[in-house]
Amino acid sequence: MNKSFITVKIDNYLFGIDVALVREVNRYIDISPVSLSPDFISGLMNLRGQIITVIDPGVRLNLGKRQLDNTTRCVVIKSGAELANSSLSSSLNETVGILVNAVGDIISVDEDSIESLPPNLSDLDNEFISGVVKLENDLLVILRVDAIVRNDKKVNLQTSMS
Repeated sequence: MNKSFITVKIDNYLFGIDVALVREVNRYIDISPVSLSPDFISGLMNLRGQIITVIDPGVRLNLGKRQLDNTTRCVVIKSGAELANSSLSSSLNETVGILVNAVGDIISVDEDSIESLPPNLSDLDNEFISGVVKLENDLLVILRVDAIVRNDKKVNLQTSMS
């Protein structure tokens, strides 16, 4: 059975995001920073009247923060409610955006060709990777979007203000 992924660049790595999770790709990126937010949250973006949280996966993957330029894109991920009628599950209560250096093509791969992360990519955090696919000239690293966008670091305002 085939699975489709949108390809994105984060630093020098080629990542894949399951197409079924993607609502849209946005080229106009105007992000407002949010004080006291975790370091992987770039800020908030107004998407046609809807405020969405923008995540920088590079921080999660230990690749550093994204620098915005003319190729930077925001991949908008569907919320759990939008995915409720599909076989995919998402614990997202809200729509979020993932900041990437560039967006490529949509590729379709055989699910049997998805392998586990090889040890030589140990600089990437395994928690955020569901597998890899060997392409003709590259290695496609499949992102675990649910893990990338999960906010498991709670901010304690009492501690932050003292």
